[in-house]
Amino acid sequence: SEAELPGDYDPPYRLAMAAREAGRLDEALAAVDRALALGYGARKLRMYALKASVQERQGDRAGQRATLEAGVAYARGLPPGQLRRGERATLEKLQKALDGLDGAG
Repeated sequence: SEAELPGDYDPPYRLAMAAREAGRLDEALAAVDRALALGYGARKLRMYALKASVQERQGDRAGQRATLEAGVAYARGLPPGQLRRGERATLEKLQKALDGLDGAG
C-alpha cells in the first residue's frame, strides 16, 4: 500500500511497527523515517515514539536521545489545540523516556 499511496504516512508507519515487532530493526528504522518525512501535525508524535523504541532496541542511545529531543521539541511547537489527550500522553511518554536517559547518563 505504500506504493499505492506515496504521499501517505500511514503505510510506512504501519510497516515500521510490524518490522519492529518482527525484530527487523533496520527495516523498521527505514520505514519510520519515511513516515516521519510524510507526517504532519500531532500524529507525528507517534512516529517519534516508534523511532525511539526501535533505536532503544538497537542499543542506539545517542540516536534515541536525538529522536526523543526532536519529538519533544516538535510537540512543544504545535498549537496547543492540536494536543488532545492521546497526543499529550505521547508527549509525556517521550519526555519521561528522555528524562530516563538523562538520569541514567
